[in-house]
Amino acid sequence: MKPETVVPGIKKNFALAMRKSQRDVLGELNKLNGRIKRRVFLEGKNSSGSGIGTYSTKPYYASLNATRKRYGGRVKASGLKARGKNSAAQKFKNGKPRKSRYLQDGYKEFRQQVGRGKNGGKINLDLTGQLRDSIITGTANKRLVIGVKDARNTKLRKVLELKYGQVFQPTNTEKNAFEDNVTKAIQKNIETVLRNL
Repeated sequence: MKPETVVPGIKKNFALAMRKSQRDVLGELNKLNGRIKRRVFLEGKNSSGSGIGTYSTKPYYASLNATRKRYGGRVKASGLKARGKNSAAQKFKNGKPRKSRYLQDGYKEFRQQVGRGKNGGKINLDLTGQLRDSIITGTANKRLVIGVKDARNTKLRKVLELKYGQVFQPTNTEKNAFEDNVTKAIQKNIETVLRNL
């Protein structure tokens, strides 16, 4: 007697449970991705749960044309008005327009001027949203992963982690929550199969 005839439909039921479990794992991976993005891009925290850092307050001149060209409509570049180190005038004494803005408080002030300084100077790695939007869940080598979908932002992520340390890895709390939720979902799917035997 074949084992399939003793418990009819067991192979089919387990196959259904496995497919459901894969969907559950993908759902939990999407939640984990959301938690990581919230921590990094909103709360400004690294993988150990502490602050990433603070933005530079070293004074510098920001080119208005370069800023508009680089960031376009992704930041409020119109908030960046021309001014000199010792003068708020947008034109020089000879009448020619200034092409840059002196930022007394450095990059921290730049972020405030373009509408991204609401976090009190704490680093949150979110100026244009491009890096945040490029981090997705998907498959690579037949495995479910959280990754960066394009080469430009992959390079940016690596540069940022060289500068600030581990930022995009899940915290221990995030990992534990993910593992617990996946384990519970798989157990529930298997228990459902066993109840229906």
